[in-house]
Amino acid sequence: IAASLYQISRGRAVIIADQTGVGKGRQAAAIIRWAELHGRIPVFVTAKPTLFTDMQGDLHDIGSGHVINPLLMNKDATITDMVSGKKIFGNPGTSMRDVFQRILETGKLPEGRNALYTTYSQVNTPNRQQTVLNRLAPQAVFILDESHKAGGLSNTGLFFQGALDNSRGVAFLSATWAKRPDNLPLYASKTDMGIAIPDREKMVSAITAGGAPLQAVNSYLLAQGGQFFRRERSFDGIS
Repeated sequence: IAASLYQISRGRAVIIADQTGVGKGRQAAAIIRWAELHGRIPVFVTAKPTLFTDMQGDLHDIGSGHVINPLLMNKDATITDMVSGKKIFGNPGTSMRDVFQRILETGKLPEGRNALYTTYSQVNTPNRQQTVLNRLAPQAVFILDESHKAGGLSNTGLFFQGALDNSRGVAFLSATWAKRPDNLPLYASKTDMGIAIPDREKMVSAITAGGAPLQAVNSYLLAQGGQFFRRERSFDGIS
């Protein structure tokens, strides 16, 4: 977490590639809390709206569940208290169109909200949601859960490449962050990969040509620079 915050405080990025079950969610929660403490807008992006509740649970477990009051970009999404089973967050009674319009005018979240939660499906086509995230980007720290879902040359991938360029810092979380060469341009703008190969099209062709050996070198150098971590559980005793 300390290394992640060091990178983000410099406007850079960290890739947390821990195996499932090690604790990526707790690390993400700490980064969200740090961003809020430092007057930045934490933007948490994940695969499914049901994972908003999981993130709020991680925030609760680090003692910050009562501090983060997110705006949910997904219209019908809710967050449920894991202990009581009660809904603790939903969208305001006004239409999301009105909320988005105020964000575009002010560059700020609605009063009382200090984070934004959304899913990749919200920005898979040019729309108002993309415009809102671009408006917030210069004040935002992006926390991309399952970040490989924003890779490639899809509408989602191309959108995030641009939005992250303008952000205050990024945390990428994915155990399979680099499973395809065309995923890597997503990570270029805020990690040292972008310094090594500024042209993102050349990055894909270079990684493809270099194969597994170059991917290993890439991960090694990112780790050496404090921008990449992967921790795994032992399989001792597992048949």
